[in-house]
Amino acid sequence: MSENGDDAEKTLREWATQEVTQNPLCITFPKAQNFKLKSGIIRLLPPFRCLENEDHHKFLKELHAICSGMKPHAVTEDQIKLREFPFSVQDAAKEWLYDLPSGSITRWNELAKLFLEKYFTEAKVSNLRIEILGINQGKRESLHTYWERFKKLLLRCPQHGISDYHLYQCFFKGLIPMEMRLINASSGGSLSNLKPTKIRALIDKLTNESKQSATEEEWYPDQLRGFKDISNAHVGSQISEFTKAILLLTKETGIEPKVEPCGICCKTGHPTNMCPLL
Repeated sequence: MSENGDDAEKTLREWATQEVTQNPLCITFPKAQNFKLKSGIIRLLPPFRCLENEDHHKFLKELHAICSGMKPHAVTEDQIKLREFPFSVQDAAKEWLYDLPSGSITRWNELAKLFLEKYFTEAKVSNLRIEILGINQGKRESLHTYWERFKKLLLRCPQHGISDYHLYQCFFKGLIPMEMRLINASSGGSLSNLKPTKIRALIDKLTNESKQSATEEEWYPDQLRGFKDISNAHVGSQISEFTKAILLLTKETGIEPKVEPCGICCKTGHPTNMCPLL
């Protein structure tokens, strides 16, 4: 047993309790005079929890809006963002931040780049590009709703690398036929004759007009009104009873009726307005 110095006089509890050496955070905070991070600002920060459906670029935009809107005099945005970022990330994202090498980050752009490389991977960029290129208007989706969904998709992936004209082509090809004809007619015959700025202005104008509709169901009904709640069995029984009544009437009067085919299915045995296809 060692008997050198004070080590020989330590109790078992003192040996078990070691001094804690706190490793500094990965961020080297730039000096700022008369700047304190207030609790009111921290409560306003947008949280990022590393969830699958979180918008990474939207999170950075919200953080930027809060930091730039409450920037004290003679304090840079880098000084504020670097101090507020650790309070904004949560759960697994906070663990990732704490695991970065101590003192490795000195500027906000470095931290934002590392954040996007970690959570906005190439696979996510590729999936969003595929979604942009293959976007389609829903069967009962109004024009303005489709346009807003398309623009939000572009904001989620600013580095999509697709030209403006190609983007509008993707949007146009995804339209339902009725909307295609409307936009082509409004553009003077063909959308390809317009420049991207003119195309966007035209689409904005048409989508604003489509907002006047009370509901999307009024724009794109997929069933005939008055028949959507009638079952096929009920319609069939009505046709059968109607046919029996006609045959009984003609038998009693002795008049042979002129049989005319249905105007929809071209079959006999029922009138056009009672066709089962309706």
